[in-house]
Amino acid sequence: RTATAKLQAQRIIVLVDACRSGALIDTLSAGLDRRQLKEVSRNSGIHLLAATQRNQDAIEFDQLGHGAFTYILMAALDGKSEAQQHGVVMARSMIAYVERRLPGFMREQLEKLLASQSRGAQLDSFTIPLPVAMSRGSDFAVARAGRK
Repeated sequence: RTATAKLQAQRIIVLVDACRSGALIDTLSAGLDRRQLKEVSRNSGIHLLAATQRNQDAIEFDQLGHGAFTYILMAALDGKSEAQQHGVVMARSMIAYVERRLPGFMREQLEKLLASQSRGAQLDSFTIPLPVAMSRGSDFAVARAGRK
């Protein structure tokens, strides 16, 4: 609570690609008391996005070189699909893109992995991690689309 009370930032975005990272959303939102959250929201914006729910593991695929969450997040920041508006990627659009795209992408990747291993494992035996988000206040630009 003390650390969040000292924040002087006008725009806050927290992105976490880790197992059980959804628990962080609960912790951070609890750390910002209602008055602080209202003040931050009115003057600026705060956006939090975690790769998984509090009880889920994040999944990495060797061929991607990092987590599936980071892969989809990088695509959003690069301006893929509807995450960009007029050449700019906005925080809320980025979050919405990740929330929509990540579960399907992970299902596709797991299906490919299981097919290549053909050990009889079924996709139904896996829990597809779902991203967790919290957005308060104004939206703001987080990247220029297509910028490397």
